[in-house]
Amino acid sequence: MGTHPVPGTMYPSKHFTLSVALLLVLAPLSGVVVPLVGTVTAANDGDGAAGATELSSCTVIDQPGTYVLTEDITDSSEGICIDIRSSDVTFDGNGHVVAGNLSREEINESTAGPPPRDRVGVGVNVRADERVSNVSVSNVTVSNWYHGVLSENVSGGSTSGITAYDNGGGIIYDNSSDVSVTDSTSMENLILGVIVDSRAGVPNANNTIADNTLRNNSVFGAALFLSNGSTVANNTATENLFGVMAFGTTNTTVTNNIASNNRYIGVLVEGFPLNNSTVGEPIDDVEPAVPRTNSRENLVVDNDATNNTFGGIALGNTDDTLVVDNDVSETGPAPAKVYPFTTRASAGILAENATNNTVVNTTASDVEYVYAGFNSSETTVRNAETDSGRVSFVAGDVGVAPVADLPEPPAGQAAFGEGLNTTAFGENESLTVTFHYDEAALEEANRNEKSLNVYRYDEATGEWTVVCDDYVLDTEANTVTATVDDPNGVVAPLANDDPNSTST
Repeated sequence: MGTHPVPGTMYPSKHFTLSVALLLVLAPLSGVVVPLVGTVTAANDGDGAAGATELSSCTVIDQPGTYVLTEDITDSSEGICIDIRSSDVTFDGNGHVVAGNLSREEINESTAGPPPRDRVGVGVNVRADERVSNVSVSNVTVSNWYHGVLSENVSGGSTSGITAYDNGGGIIYDNSSDVSVTDSTSMENLILGVIVDSRAGVPNANNTIADNTLRNNSVFGAALFLSNGSTVANNTATENLFGVMAFGTTNTTVTNNIASNNRYIGVLVEGFPLNNSTVGEPIDDVEPAVPRTNSRENLVVDNDATNNTFGGIALGNTDDTLVVDNDVSETGPAPAKVYPFTTRASAGILAENATNNTVVNTTASDVEYVYAGFNSSETTVRNAETDSGRVSFVAGDVGVAPVADLPEPPAGQAAFGEGLNTTAFGENESLTVTFHYDEAALEEANRNEKSLNVYRYDEATGEWTVVCDDYVLDTEANTVTATVDDPNGVVAPLANDDPNSTST
């Protein structure tokens, strides 16, 4: 299985690591004891597909064909129960159960090391000496295994109609391309619900995780690792640590998922930072190669990432990703200080070492921070609907939050927009903010539109000051834009009461 390091920059604490646990779930299956061959019947008694081979116990499938399970298998002590070693196989569980005899405590104990070599514990396994293709597994319930359904080295495969619970990992593809996991329920597994993984850092491609229910798994609901040109769509991922994760992906789409009520983050797009030597060695008299990440050019669109504890959507070590039309409302509040936040905080959009990403048309109501950036991030946010109204900004390592109660403006001035509370989180504390204002409200208040400017409130002095001289007022778009040199405090658009004046 893949032996990649497990990403850690976005995890809840520096002391919280998934590497051992994930390597358990994705451990190599060398040294497996071959399961006993079960009953095989060629005749069809009406319980399965015509012409299918009927199975009634744990079995090795080493020939192409259609196989149908005719009865439940319970309390199995086999290392592997249904062991598929051939291409062109259709396995239909026919609604039956394939259950092992491993307790949750036994699975949990394996986090201290790999599972015993003489009892690996796989419900349905797809694995051969050579790469297999065109293998489908469907309509079966798997429980009490280290791995519920595990498929390795597959090209063109599908897993559908699975119910996986009380396993280490529910449904796993490793080193596989052109595969799909659909219409399945994976819940209450010790580590993860569904994962499509790579091997030795070599990306796979064109994989799909769609239309699944992924609930109350201890770490991931759905995860893609190093899977390019892939799709995670229409899943419901709730009550996990992470709802949906795309790690080290390029040109991958995460869309129309409900990733809500998770204990840490709803949707996480993350990668490895690649240093200069990885991208290309610098040459004499030539600028060094540009640092990159292996997570870039992804699309996160139309997701419900609401009511997650620390982040609605998080971007870590990720470049050139577009985040559009998502709802990250009701994020937080964070119960404790959690890395990478320098203070106790939560954010609808979280960025950590993430550059050149664009977030458009986000709904961010009832959040602690609309956006929080750390470790040399740079994010463009356009048309975020907040409790302070609609706002746009380009931010580095800064927190941008709504303001519950705007401080009293100076005499003769009034706010047209509720303002934002800004906090610097690092050395890259750049912030350019754009406020959208209501021209009709200005006219009703007899205020000159051209007197609008962006002001900052200093809580220590109780004074409002213009944030910069070279602000931009766009009277056609009804916006006012300014760069905030000191992003610590409340900023808001103010206009004075002289209808003939202009801002200075």
